[in-house]
Amino acid sequence: MTGLYNIDERNRSCFSEILVDPSHFREGIASEALLALLTHAFEHSHMRMHRVTFHAGLNNHRMRSWLEDLGLREEFVWKDSWKVQEGVWVDSVGYTIFDSEWRGKVKEALNSKVVKALKGYQQDPEAFVSSS
Repeated sequence: MTGLYNIDERNRSCFSEILVDPSHFREGIASEALLALLTHAFEHSHMRMHRVTFHAGLNNHRMRSWLEDLGLREEFVWKDSWKVQEGVWVDSVGYTIFDSEWRGKVKEALNSKVVKALKGYQQDPEAFVSSS
């Protein structure tokens, strides 16, 4: 699941998050969804975002590494940003991508991840089926 929220049309900025069920990790779903989402955010005629900011849990090293591998950079730590249960809060890390970075290397990096996932699926479709 992904989407854009807190859209600021004047400053052409917004926030986004991406959630993937753990049983579907490493299938290319996040890359494919993010490619579609960011293409819409940065290239759609009425959106033309200047910046998109993502949040990842401070201890979610897999997601943080994935965002960094794409070329996004850590911009801030947001203390107690997510309530996980009554009285328990976790910090998140903000990662930002700018339109110039999207056109530069991020779109290409995402395209590569999607192509790699599709090739993997074509070679071994069963590896992409959840073992539930």
